[in-house]
Amino acid sequence: NFCKNEEELKGQLKTIFIKPQTLDDLNLRLRKRASESEEQIQIRLDNAKDEILREREFDFVIESGTRDSDYEKVKAIYLSLSRTKVQS
Repeated sequence: NFCKNEEELKGQLKTIFIKPQTLDDLNLRLRKRASESEEQIQIRLDNAKDEILREREFDFVIESGTRDSDYEKVKAIYLSLSRTKVQS
């Protein structure tokens, strides 16, 4: 079932914000990866600051831990929503 417009999508779309424990933690993680330039890291940090201020706009907020724990939390949300949709 393909959504034809934004209004149709709004009722089906759920947003998840994976929030860093702290901005310092995010900064360290980005630098450890060594996959982005300094400019890109600053852009990511600035975006994170803005998103943290707007976290209430998301349907779900997960405080980031490990990659595996983050995955399990997102998976649990997905499965919960899938069960709800089937029951409707």
